[in-house]
Amino acid sequence: MVTTGHRGGIGATGSGASRFFHPGERIRERYPAAAKGRVTGAVITGEGMRRVAKRMQMCYLVRISEYDEALEFYIVKKNFRVDVAPETPFESEAQAVMPVAIPPPVDDARASLGNIVPNVFQGGRAGLAEEIEQLRAEGIEVDDDNEPLPEEAAAPPPDPEGTQYNWEKPTFCPRRVN
Repeated sequence: MVTTGHRGGIGATGSGASRFFHPGERIRERYPAAAKGRVTGAVITGEGMRRVAKRMQMCYLVRISEYDEALEFYIVKKNFRVDVAPETPFESEAQAVMPVAIPPPVDDARASLGNIVPNVFQGGRAGLAEEIEQLRAEGIEVDDDNEPLPEEAAAPPPDPEGTQYNWEKPTFCPRRVN
């Protein structure tokens, strides 16, 4: 469980919205729903699986000082904020040592020293003039006047029925791969 505050354990104190505590009948007596109260000073006495919202969830078992000592409430862990850390946290919340993932080997043909997406798709098309000159040098006719075709121009051939096109932005330089 990833937390940004203190970890829970026996003896930790914290708070939560009154509507998240169960059994709710006793809580609603003291904290009406209209007030949207917050229960503070709840002491964690344990942890366990409880049925909340029609499914089994990991909960803190808590004791609230305003109620009888024998009455125990529970609240889903994510809805409870631990304000005062315990001496020893629960084993389920102890920070586990994550194994270091070994990255897969790098294919030299697809390797790059920087972000190559700007090389393939330049945002402002700053190198457009150079690209047009390069294409013309290769013998390709380039229409860069941004004018519509004349009305007597031949229509493009129709697409075959059922042809689906999938346009993707490459994340590697096709020329470098070739």
